[in-house]
Amino acid sequence: GSNSFSRVRMAFDIERCPRYFIARVVRPTIFLQLCALMVFVLPAESVSDRTSIALTIFLTSIALQFLVKDEVPASAKLTCLDTFMLRVDILNLTEVIGMGCVGLFATRWPSKSAPSTELASRLDMCLLGALVVAFALTVALFFARGV
Repeated sequence: GSNSFSRVRMAFDIERCPRYFIARVVRPTIFLQLCALMVFVLPAESVSDRTSIALTIFLTSIALQFLVKDEVPASAKLTCLDTFMLRVDILNLTEVIGMGCVGLFATRWPSKSAPSTELASRLDMCLLGALVVAFALTVALFFARGV
């Protein structure tokens, strides 16, 4: 007789090498974030300069995501890279909003004639500390996932 089979079973192990995405997405994002933290070198009273730099870096991060969007395969669930980029976006947005708050205290609050520069400096250092810790945790969590 003839032997016929109705099914064939195959198994494949496919693994993506993450070096390409680390080089094209993660590394530039880390460099952008380090540049974003350099905004705190400027005096708190330089509200427009600080905010424009922070906003420019935020928009650059978004533009970077659009550039690599076509290179990343579509997926129904968030990947490790998606989560990393989302966390970085939240940090960038927090920095932009924080710059606005610091600027408010440094130039206009409680009054334009007597702004609270001491409070602005304290808020500035707290914001810097929180962003550094959050950024370090974001990077550590990304690489701890076995990338």
